[in-house]
Amino acid sequence: MNERRNRRSEKAHEAMTLFLESLREKVGLAAVALTTRDGLLVAGAGANVDLEWMGALGASRGLSTFAWDEHTLHVQPLNVNNTELRLTSAGKSVHAPSVAAGLARILAA
Repeated sequence: MNERRNRRSEKAHEAMTLFLESLREKVGLAAVALTTRDGLLVAGAGANVDLEWMGALGASRGLSTFAWDEHTLHVQPLNVNNTELRLTSAGKSVHAPSVAAGLARILAA
């Protein structure tokens, strides 16, 4: 059984956090935060980063890319199950449609 199958949860919040941690590791991000469009943290992954603040900045700035501390943040709107969210990643941009599809699968379970 591979590691992806071992790192699962029946709880949506934990499953989203595990999904974002896997994305962070796979893409090579310092951190990633998923927020509502108002900036409230839904889930996130990353060490030595204030995920709540990073996500709130991403949602509120209205910019797709900007500098924050020693990171370059990339912000993308996501629509997951007809809910507007923001994905803020530190380091590089990620493929938003695949992230939205993964989150939709988690929430549909």
